[in-house]
Amino acid sequence: MSATYTNPTRKRGRISLPTRKRGRIAVPRSRFGLVCCRRRGKSLVEMLVLIGLLGLMLSIVSTTLVALFRTDRQIRRDLEQVTSLARLSDQFRADAHAATSCTTGPACTLQRADGRTVHYAFVPPAISREVRREQAVEHRDTFRLPDTAVVRFDMAEDVSPRQSGRLVRLTIAAAASSDKPYLTAVRPATIEAAIGLSPASSEASAGEAQP
Repeated sequence: MSATYTNPTRKRGRISLPTRKRGRIAVPRSRFGLVCCRRRGKSLVEMLVLIGLLGLMLSIVSTTLVALFRTDRQIRRDLEQVTSLARLSDQFRADAHAATSCTTGPACTLQRADGRTVHYAFVPPAISREVRREQAVEHRDTFRLPDTAVVRFDMAEDVSPRQSGRLVRLTIAAAASSDKPYLTAVRPATIEAAIGLSPASSEASAGEAQP
């Protein structure tokens, strides 16, 4: 005879699962013995609060990034202005020292002993330098300045006891009134140079003065 095994927990074709055993809380299980986990969904209010917090964080981050980019651009433009003024100062003094005569006005023209002329002119927003021989342009430089800069060329007498002669002056200042306050601030500068300070220009000037 064959023995028949009967499951004591099975009743009328259904499987009864224990819900509590020896003081422990039983984990709810499915019909096939798998653990059932109830998922709690998010309410509409919680989603709106989360979206609001994310929008606030994005606005703060974007404002900070814009301020950082603006500061970086301002610093770079200021450094470019300092570098441009340093180059302009060295070149202007060298040209004035090598010149035999100078003519100022809206522009500045320096005459050299070799027959060439150096022409400085302010074409906003930059100062242009051209080395000319008669009508041909041999070399051209550009020194960029802020958009609100104002440039003036004039002559002055040298009051130094070591050197008596003429001085050519280049003045850079900011415009009196500007409708663009957000632009790069102008660094005021005054560049003075003695005319004919180099030995070659001094000899040429002395030779022209002799009868």
